[in-house]
Amino acid sequence: MNEYLICIDASCDAIPSVAQNKQILFLPMPYTIDDETFFCKGTESDEELEDFYLQVKTGKMPTTSQIPPFEFEEAVSPYLEKGVSVLYLCLSGSLSSTYQSALTAKRNLKEKYPNADFIPVDSKLATGGIGVLLDRAIVNKKNGLCLEENAADLSKFIEKIAVYGFVFDLSHLKRGGRIGAATAMIGAMLNIKPVLKITPAGSLEVFDKQRGDKKAMQKLLDLYKNQANMQSDLSVYITESNNSEAAEYFAAAIQSVNPNAKIIVKRLTPIIGAHLGAGSIVIAFEKN
Repeated sequence: MNEYLICIDASCDAIPSVAQNKQILFLPMPYTIDDETFFCKGTESDEELEDFYLQVKTGKMPTTSQIPPFEFEEAVSPYLEKGVSVLYLCLSGSLSSTYQSALTAKRNLKEKYPNADFIPVDSKLATGGIGVLLDRAIVNKKNGLCLEENAADLSKFIEKIAVYGFVFDLSHLKRGGRIGAATAMIGAMLNIKPVLKITPAGSLEVFDKQRGDKKAMQKLLDLYKNQANMQSDLSVYITESNNSEAAEYFAAAIQSVNPNAKIIVKRLTPIIGAHLGAGSIVIAFEKN
């Protein structure tokens, strides 16, 4: 069986120490503020992320872009040269062109390194949803699944992962075209919190609205109660964009519903936070 490495990009929001201990390859992703480009490595400190969200709160509107094919090639070539293949869990292809970029890199790399593979998997997920998928990938590898078997299992398992969240600042949904300007203005006045989900196709949609943070979190808690596999060994991810107090409150609520849940609370990196804005909460878990 060929040796292989599991790879994620900065949209995953995995705990860096956990991923590094499992020897996971991190791929940085670019984002831009005021025409200056930065690279999110997925390993930013809380202080760095707090500074990012402070800029967002003051009206800055960051943008993100895909990882170009040549950056994939530069990142994984040192492993492929040694005969070590790479299994890459990619941000949803419906949310970013990064997956298509990875497929281009795959074709180029296969010509150079015929004895090793670069296999991108479209997660159809984001943030903690990819974290749950990463947990599954690590378990699969530990259990002896080869590269192709692991990729095939993950592609099927994706449909068992739920990702829900709510947005604090409606201006980011307005900018992304998911709500109109009038809806955003009225919603802000009434303290409406749109509840979001990632669809089976991997797109992001508003499917409910709640008035205030607590009601929005109660909606997420109800979704967890009704859909979660309470016996799952995989982590429940709660990711937040500079709203740690609410996230810890929500984590305690999840723990009261399922005392056996392994909960990871993590601040969103700029890659997803740029689109959700400050104050948002996202939950990801394995469904029944």
